[in-house]
Amino acid sequence: MNKSTLLVLLLFVGTTIPVRAQKLSDQAISIIDRAMGDELDRSKSQLKLNGLIDPFFISYSVSDNHRLDIVASFGALTRSAFSHQRQLNLRLLINNYQLNDENFGDAGGGIFGGGTPIDMNLPLDDDYNTIRRAFWLATDDLFKEANETFTKKKAALERKQLTDEDRDLPDFAKAPKVEVIEPPADIQINKAKLEGLIRDLSAIFSKYKPIQNCNVSLASNNSYLFLKNTEGTNLRKPETTCDLTIQASAQAADDGEPLSLSISFSARSPELLPDRALLMEKTENLAQSLVALTTAAKFDGKEYTGPVLFEGDAGSDFISEQIVAKLSAQREDVLGGGSVFSLVSKGPTFQKKIGTRVLPASMSLRDIPLVKPKSGLYLGNYSVDEDGVVPGNLTLVENGILKTLYMTRTPTKEVKEPNGHTRPYSGGIGSGTTAGPGVVEITDKKAVRSSQMRKDLLKRAQEDGYEYAFIVRSLEKGSLIFSEGMGNIGDMLESGKSLSPALVYQVSTKDGTEKLVRGTEISFPTARDLREIITSKETVTKDMGLAAGSGGSFFSFGGKVPATLIGPESVMVPELEVRKKKTSANPTKPVVEKP
Repeated sequence: MNKSTLLVLLLFVGTTIPVRAQKLSDQAISIIDRAMGDELDRSKSQLKLNGLIDPFFISYSVSDNHRLDIVASFGALTRSAFSHQRQLNLRLLINNYQLNDENFGDAGGGIFGGGTPIDMNLPLDDDYNTIRRAFWLATDDLFKEANETFTKKKAALERKQLTDEDRDLPDFAKAPKVEVIEPPADIQINKAKLEGLIRDLSAIFSKYKPIQNCNVSLASNNSYLFLKNTEGTNLRKPETTCDLTIQASAQAADDGEPLSLSISFSARSPELLPDRALLMEKTENLAQSLVALTTAAKFDGKEYTGPVLFEGDAGSDFISEQIVAKLSAQREDVLGGGSVFSLVSKGPTFQKKIGTRVLPASMSLRDIPLVKPKSGLYLGNYSVDEDGVVPGNLTLVENGILKTLYMTRTPTKEVKEPNGHTRPYSGGIGSGTTAGPGVVEITDKKAVRSSQMRKDLLKRAQEDGYEYAFIVRSLEKGSLIFSEGMGNIGDMLESGKSLSPALVYQVSTKDGTEKLVRGTEISFPTARDLREIITSKETVTKDMGLAAGSGGSFFSFGGKVPATLIGPESVMVPELEVRKKKTSANPTKPVVEKP
């Protein structure tokens, strides 16, 4: 298990200037770059000790991030602050590409397993000597630790009866030298204007008495990534994101069932978010839907096995969690000692299905991270990945057949070479990098109009003997709330066994009228279900956090990668099981009404 140096140094800076630039100075870039290069050269030539195995690969990366966080609830700001964080990530491998200290989790080191990367927060002062000293300390620590891990790994290998395929699989893939130097992004932040927007969005919930809690948060990040390694790669590039999340909660009027709805928007910077009028409209709609849920009938019908239509946000989330999340290659843990996080965050994937059909024969999916819109950039655009590998157009599914997977530089039995898809993720537990998407484009030669899809939905349900069908327009986005104790983890593990719709409607097969219901859960689609999905001709281009490496397990529990989805607006699964949600006792409602 790695030791992580946790020296969290956050600099919060208030300002009265209407517009503030979030940008790293040329002087800071020069100092960080020089300190990295000088210490890397020294480590490469001098990091040797009798009795220890020499490193063959060292990679330094630094992410310098200027961030603005604004949070409001019921019309009042609860947080508004700039912060500055400078984080080092170090990867050091000993022995050789074929066999090194990675791909082995030392379970004795802690519940989250191990590996060789180490990260820490660097000094914020642009001081060459203190920054270089931090590189030196981290490198020395990790060099010794890597040797300890390697010794344990060799002992584990001697105790295991591995197949020739497992034993011959390299631990790390070679990659060509790359040099990409891009200037930092100049993000102009009007803090007062953004505070006004977040405050006004949250104030909408004040009008609705049944709503108990609300939270509107904006996080704007302007990061600049440096990467140098002993293969000669030299990378500097900007990484900017802005995420706006609107959420609110209430309780059902009759039985106190907890209810929540949320909506999120992602872009490269605050000015690229949807305009104020649309955000106000979306927030108003969310508030009204939540209030309607408090008096909605609880689903208590017979178990339903038939067609389910996912529209709007639910359609995008379904594609993210049930298709895209299954396309990330993950190294199989053949030596044991993996992490608890890997056990709870990963569901079934497509990894063992290369060369077989995983989607309808009419559907194809490719990733095109270098393709840009007519103006600006997609959130999923990038020129080189977090490992310094240049991506190209990648066809993952062609005519329904799985061709390949998203790959990092860690080989798997299914795909051994990197393809430029080591991506930054956040959410769930922690943050880091994983194999994931950039700009996902889904096409379907047999897509149908939404109006026709709805007719087909009702016809199929009627033929199955039901008086109604189901349309889902929002899916719950789960999260762990550690303040509620370990019991909350148990609830998440239970709810992770099925899809949890937040907004679901029973639609009459006779006249098409809709009835909002609550208290349902939907079975996960099987491999067969995904091969039979039907998609709409109406498409959406959406910047969003796409799931990566979670295999469609918990919604929002695994990491999300900043990406762009170009695909169908709606998805219909011909046969899913909808049943009454299994719930424990509901919390009591407040004794006194909200003031």
